[in-house]
Amino acid sequence: MVRSLRLRLYGGLWIALFLLVSLFSAFSSYVPVAQAAAPLASFPLGTDVTGIMDQLAGPDGDNLAADIARSNASWLRFEFKATDPTNLAWYDRAIGRLQSHGLQLMAVLLDPFATCGHDMADPDPDHFAEWVRTVYLKGCGVNGPGTVHQLGFNELTARYPYIQYWQIWNEPNVCGFFPADPNACGYGLWRKDGQGGEHVGLRWGMQKFGTLLATVYAERSNKNVKIVTGGILNAYNCSLEYDSICNQPGHLGPANCYALKPWQNYGCDAGVNLLMNSDAVLHFKQEYGRLPFDILGLHPYQPSAWANGYVAPAVYLPSDIERNVRRFVDSSYPIWFTEWSFDLASNVNQPPSCRYPAPALSSSGCEANVAALFESMVAGLNSRPDLNIGNVFWFNLRDQSKTLQTGLVDLNGRKRPVWYSFEAAAYGIGPGLQQNMRMEILSQLMRNSVRVLKSELQVG
Repeated sequence: MVRSLRLRLYGGLWIALFLLVSLFSAFSSYVPVAQAAAPLASFPLGTDVTGIMDQLAGPDGDNLAADIARSNASWLRFEFKATDPTNLAWYDRAIGRLQSHGLQLMAVLLDPFATCGHDMADPDPDHFAEWVRTVYLKGCGVNGPGTVHQLGFNELTARYPYIQYWQIWNEPNVCGFFPADPNACGYGLWRKDGQGGEHVGLRWGMQKFGTLLATVYAERSNKNVKIVTGGILNAYNCSLEYDSICNQPGHLGPANCYALKPWQNYGCDAGVNLLMNSDAVLHFKQEYGRLPFDILGLHPYQPSAWANGYVAPAVYLPSDIERNVRRFVDSSYPIWFTEWSFDLASNVNQPPSCRYPAPALSSSGCEANVAALFESMVAGLNSRPDLNIGNVFWFNLRDQSKTLQTGLVDLNGRKRPVWYSFEAAAYGIGPGLQQNMRMEILSQLMRNSVRVLKSELQVG
């Protein structure tokens, strides 16, 4: 009996070692088919797979996960749409398949609860903090007739120890992100360039977002998971009437452009300023000597950058992050672009991707522009390591509808030119990170097998 168990133990070790060697050989021999012009990114690249999690859980999910790995992506982002056990069963399958291909995941948790919602119109941060404690962290509802418990943040982080990075909410400074309270801008603050915008005069949206971050960071059960802020939109987000005042050539304009003041007095802040000046964040920093997050998430889409003519992403992104973001959050906190892309369906007659960098009237010309814009972004961020830009996630992997066409892959499964630019840019880092992750997973499996067999030996 004991001899048999020992043979199983040694056999398991040799199998794991064989898998590790095979894994190394497979990765070292892989060469991407990619556009030679694309620069190698000096940072990891990822993409968003929220819209295809059901396909990843389906019969062809493993092949789909393998194809994603061939893009050289090292990270994937996805949102939990619901956290009841039925949904989690297929999340389990999708996550397991991505994990087996060495892809790291950043999960996004907004408000996935079918019931137990908070009052969007209630501006009291103390009331909201209590909701965060009792629902967002601990889950919602109970198992019983007519209701199913939905897992909260603490339960999800325990269920998925493989996922060590969690993004809290999404685009918190978007006016009307949720339809429940569009006039007062719901959970978000406002969009200065949107209808109504800052003239609503309410700032409690970002006060509540600061409360969410501070409460989760201080009171979460698993203190090892890293917290990424919901992607703040945009890096550049100025009122048109204040843009020329707050960003004059050669200097940064008057200080009150960047202060948490009544709307008449502030101009450019990216939403980052308002988060940093929220009461909860200020109190947290005073008490703990740090900010209540590990990574600052941005969605630096750039419609405002072209208000007066085209500015290349290589120029636009680094300068506006330095000017409008790093002044509020120092470079010890990495920045991740948790969404960035171009929509081929927006402004149907002539979306920005059909105008820049070269005017295009055909869909192929527009797609070539998207690839060029992506490559410009990579080159610009490569040139500014001091800004500490970590991951960049392209939004998204595959188009989900004709009205939102931002994917590396179109609705018919065709890989756009930006896929090949992405693949080439990610080749410098992606395969190595995938290999390391798969080796780590196999090593963990080996350790688990050893523990189980040792336990059996002791019992025997």
